[in-house]
Amino acid sequence: MLIVGLGVLLGVSVTAVPALETISAFNRKQEVAIGSQTIVAEVVSKPADREKGLSGRTHLSINEGMLFAFETAGFHSFWMKGMQFPIDIIWVNNNRIVGITERVDPQIGIPESALTVLNPPEPVTRVLELAAGRAHLLGAKVGDTFTVRPLAGRAQ
Repeated sequence: MLIVGLGVLLGVSVTAVPALETISAFNRKQEVAIGSQTIVAEVVSKPADREKGLSGRTHLSINEGMLFAFETAGFHSFWMKGMQFPIDIIWVNNNRIVGITERVDPQIGIPESALTVLNPPEPVTRVLELAAGRAHLLGAKVGDTFTVRPLAGRAQ
């Protein structure tokens, strides 16, 4: 009976953990507005979540992104460790876009020690990663207003 109970517990945890991660990711989603365009971004602010970022994922939908939030403005560096697809990076400080790096190569097969380190042009408080080409489609430009708000119909 103990073995059956452990088997059930293991089976529940194997199926529940991915579901909990999905729920957690949904709860971290916010709407990001650049000009009159909006996307939905998963907001990551914990160091471990920021370190993982999009690594291991196979794609981002055209209307999705990952928003990295920092407590203080700084020259927060990024790299493509574990990335499987190219991205655009929008560098933000004080709700203004201060830089855009388009079509960043995922550097698949490059040793970790040789990966390119990407830095903002000035200190930033937020960094938005999008599917490659999306920054252009959004019409994002340096100086544009960048607004983050709860998803419609959700209380903050």
